[in-house]
Amino acid sequence: MLLHVCCAACLLRYEESGGEMGADLWFYNPNIYPRTEYDARREAVRQIAKAKGLELIIPDYQPSDYFAAQKKLWQEGKTEDRARRCLNCFYLRLGKTAEFARENGYPRVSSTMLASKYLNHDSVERVGREMAEKWGIKWVGLAPRDLSEFHPKGFYQQNFCGCLFSLHEKTQEKYFL
Repeated sequence: MLLHVCCAACLLRYEESGGEMGADLWFYNPNIYPRTEYDARREAVRQIAKAKGLELIIPDYQPSDYFAAQKKLWQEGKTEDRARRCLNCFYLRLGKTAEFARENGYPRVSSTMLASKYLNHDSVERVGREMAEKWGIKWVGLAPRDLSEFHPKGFYQQNFCGCLFSLHEKTQEKYFL
């Protein structure tokens, strides 16, 4: 199985939720901004992969992929529409995950985004299933669980999903609202 990993916290939350961990990890996250944030998350995932003896695949960081996926919203002046932004991002990341899986012989895919406390589980599940079907592989879902008491420690953790828009929203909440 190929497991798309968004960050270390979600990887551990995915494992705690009963997600399959005997998989190769795929860190494709062009949405993460700025580069320093991307680097911090990548290194935290690298530490966990090494500690658990898991293969970690890291394609080149291409934030232009993410901004291209959001271009229409930008042109419409609707970047505040979080639901649409997130769907665009899910289609991009899970589409590339399924494509890579198919091209490299992985019969199944999943994503740690299913365990994120910042993302809509049902939307991730629906897009993941759709992208896996498009690429002729199997999507491995994850039943939602209450992990409000689960607080992994010992590595970098963030307080936003990763994209520029989410960072802006968190900054506004902290300093202006």
